Amino acid sequence: MNIIEHAFGAIGTFVDLGGPVVAILLLLSVLSLAVILFKLWQFRGAGVGRRAALTTALTHWDQGAEAAARSQVSRSQSHLAPILSEAMSAAATAPDRAALAERLNARAE
Repeated sequence: MNIIEHAFGAIGTFVDLGGPVVAILLLLSVLSLAVILFKLWQFRGAGVGRRAALTTALTHWDQGAEAAARSQVSRSQSHLAPILSEAMSAAATAPDRAALAERLNARAE
């Protein structure tokens, strides 16, 4: 008997002892783990949490180095990079800063 057969035998015994409630809880636990792993993979692909390039870009922008700031934003893998790029592009031409801030907040959400 290999290790996989032994593991399935132990799970079967566990489910037999606990009945249908344990089977449902076991199924929900496996489903929850699958969702957690999927979301971690999805967030990694979207660049959630990668803010170093955006922070550097904002520092350059505050110092007046617009070209360096735009370069940093274009290299960023963050999901917020397009929003920051739009903010930089609109900052010079937007007549109403409140409307711009509201639009960018809506896009960020």
